[in-house]
Amino acid sequence: MNLESRRVISHMSEQSTTQINFNDALNILSNASKEAFTTDVWIPSLKRHVKIEELSAKQQKGLLESAIDSTVAKSTFSKHFYEIVSSNCTESKEVIEKFTIADKFSIAFAMRAQISDNIEIVFQEEPKISSLIPLKDIIDKINTYEHPTQEVIKFSKNNVELETTIEMPLFSEEDKFDLYIYGKDKKENNVEEFKSVVVGAFLGETSKFIKSIKLRDTDLGYDKLNIPQKIQVIEKLPAALVQNILEKAVAWKNKLDEISKVKHQDFTKNIDVDSILFLTS
Repeated sequence: MNLESRRVISHMSEQSTTQINFNDALNILSNASKEAFTTDVWIPSLKRHVKIEELSAKQQKGLLESAIDSTVAKSTFSKHFYEIVSSNCTESKEVIEKFTIADKFSIAFAMRAQISDNIEIVFQEEPKISSLIPLKDIIDKINTYEHPTQEVIKFSKNNVELETTIEMPLFSEEDKFDLYIYGKDKKENNVEEFKSVVVGAFLGETSKFIKSIKLRDTDLGYDKLNIPQKIQVIEKLPAALVQNILEKAVAWKNKLDEISKVKHQDFTKNIDVDSILFLTS
């Protein structure tokens, strides 16, 4: 090919390449994400799929920042992840606000699978024993998971009857509980502070699952209270009733944990839904 021919081809190539500005490029990528970079994710509470855009590099960076400081990771992950889901889900805000923590569980593993098909799980540190776990196995189990329905737990003594309705907590409310329970400043080697955190976690985790409380058929307006007020109400309940609520909540949680339990050789481990899930290779 002679020099003149090369010049003509080069000129034609330049003309056929569309030049766009920076903002247009961002808009094109954003639209491409909505159209192509999406996954159908099973939502157990709705018993149907919804479309979720893939995790962006910026969103993964935000999860990384919360994971770096282990003292705040527990209290901030739910908030960060809910913001990501709200941004990436194509459903209306009203639908997203109805997602439960079981739905969050399903969404988290589906979004992690968008990054890679497998996840490396370390079963033992020294000597290191690890294995690549197919995420499809976990997602398949999620797709057959039966989401719990509301249940009423009653407690009666000396003609006084308490009626408590419990349900799987909402994803949209979880970050408020986590921030209240785990987001307080911790003092090293402070036994009283440690006991306070343990008690607060016990009462806070229990209060997450309560939808309403009735005393002699009078609704106490539990769902309208803020978190400290809810915990104060829990403190007033009979210990036997709280124990029954907690047992049901633990049973629901254990069913989710069984889904994320993985095995390798003689080892078993639960894969937690937290920032580390999205940062593991």
